[in-house]
Amino acid sequence: MCHNGGIESYCYEELEANGGLTDIPGPTLPPSPYVGTFRSTFTFSAYDTYDTGIDKSNIKCQQYQIFDDYQNTCKNFTCFPGKLLRNDTCVSLLMEASNLRYTWALKLEFINLALINTTVKESITKIRNFISQNIHILFNTYVFVEDFISMSRIGCSDVFSKNGEVLLYLKMFINDTVNRDEMEHKLLSFTDSRVDWNLSDMLAQDWNGSIMNVRVSRSPQSLFLPSFLWKLDKKTHCFVQAENLSHGPAVYRNVLVNPMLTCKQVIVKDGDFGVAWTKIGTKYSFLGFSLSSHQFVSSDSGGVRVCAEEIPFYTKTTTVSKNDLSPILIVTLVCIIISLICLIITFVTYCMFSSLRTLPGMNNMCLVVSLFLAQLLMIIRPSFRSTWLSIVSALLHFSWLSTFLWLQVCSFHVFRVFSAKGQSDFLGRQSRKIVIKYSIYAYGSSAVIVLTNIVITLIVTNGENTGYDKTSALMTYSVAFIATLIVPLALVCMTNIVFYIFTAYKIYSTPKIEKTTGSRVHFSVYVKLFTLTGLSWILQIIDTFLEMSILSYLVAILNGLQGLFLMISYVCNGRVWRMYMKACCKTPSDRDISKASTKTDVTKI
Repeated sequence: MCHNGGIESYCYEELEANGGLTDIPGPTLPPSPYVGTFRSTFTFSAYDTYDTGIDKSNIKCQQYQIFDDYQNTCKNFTCFPGKLLRNDTCVSLLMEASNLRYTWALKLEFINLALINTTVKESITKIRNFISQNIHILFNTYVFVEDFISMSRIGCSDVFSKNGEVLLYLKMFINDTVNRDEMEHKLLSFTDSRVDWNLSDMLAQDWNGSIMNVRVSRSPQSLFLPSFLWKLDKKTHCFVQAENLSHGPAVYRNVLVNPMLTCKQVIVKDGDFGVAWTKIGTKYSFLGFSLSSHQFVSSDSGGVRVCAEEIPFYTKTTTVSKNDLSPILIVTLVCIIISLICLIITFVTYCMFSSLRTLPGMNNMCLVVSLFLAQLLMIIRPSFRSTWLSIVSALLHFSWLSTFLWLQVCSFHVFRVFSAKGQSDFLGRQSRKIVIKYSIYAYGSSAVIVLTNIVITLIVTNGENTGYDKTSALMTYSVAFIATLIVPLALVCMTNIVFYIFTAYKIYSTPKIEKTTGSRVHFSVYVKLFTLTGLSWILQIIDTFLEMSILSYLVAILNGLQGLFLMISYVCNGRVWRMYMKACCKTPSDRDISKASTKTDVTKI
């Protein structure tokens, strides 16, 4: 069923009773994108939209225009019908106007209820009478009350103090000539949630001198009261309507009182500023009904009207990069799912067999955990909003940095082993101390970089941004993206190359090192890993500054399958296979042999 009172279209459908009112979650933003990709996380082009804080309209557009850098065009500012833009403010074409019709949809919250012993019916009837008698004083002109419905979510015979919340639907008509801008400013001020409405003067006589402070706010549910009046059970909900209603001529337009009345606006269509505007709405459950409404007002010329000051919010939280096309999403999702499964298998394998948990093995386990978190958070991050978006983005940044640094630790450790004079420095308690030092370096450095980005961003933006405020990109600003992610990644790649070159030279210049020793096996494994993972990250750095191409897909596949490469390098070998076979077909004597071999086993992986 739809309710259309000449204002906007609001529709609801009846569902099974759900037990009453649920919190309104706010705007339902379009999913963009459903899955995070390496392209959206690491590409430099994702920071082109609303990134530098510079007003691009001053560069490319005229004074009363705004630059749409998603469509590369200028959009005109406009105002609510009957108004024009003057000195960057919307003012009425006719300052003095008459025959104005407005609708309030409000929620009244009564704060102090301790001394109220009257019933709900008596209370909201007195509230109705007070508003009807004093509304002309509030606006300093006579006002026709054309419709008045107030509702409490408890029965009429209940005590009002059980629930001090009243929903109010009020349609009014102003026949006299008034200053339209001043009138609409008063209407909006009254509906502002920061306004306290004090009823103590009227209530003191009838309600034992209690001081009634009322907080007034706009309520989308209240727009449905004309329909709820006939649908809801009067035993569990109390309704009060106005008496002696007066009506103005029906030909005049009915306007909902909201910020659209006075704000500077832009008429947009789906795709403008990279946002699906018509898909942004509000959905919530209320009194057994599922309600939905569009977030914006439709324009007679097509598209929807959006307050210009709200555009940066929606572009910052819902914009999708042009290059996040569905094929790259599919490729990334498939590769990462395979990678995550392989990482779990690898980690479980290390947990099962103590002989694998040597110093290099512990390094590998930390690398697996960091990579798992990084890939998982990357694909789920776009589904978060507001504060949670910032938290998950910061954790994702930390996870990628720790992944890079653990790759560096692995290559450094191999270099260190071949450079050491003996192996005793890497055994027993000494190995645990080394792992702790490596962890402090990898995780500590990552945390310092992330916290530095947050602190600097908060200082520079006076607390407006955290540094992780975009859905379309990992960080808010491109400078931070380069300084805190691309530069560390480039340094890791360069140091890894240096470590591998020196290690290879050390092996080549020391013929006495047997090819079957554990250290030589480590080096061969890490060379394979660096060929796959290290090379792919070098390609990722290159792709960061390029448009979408075949390279983007190649990078998505190589980086997305890193978990598979790790499993192949560390788990898919004869030694681990024999361990699984022994674990599955182990006899009592085998267990004794296994315990003895564990103590003397050298590091082979």
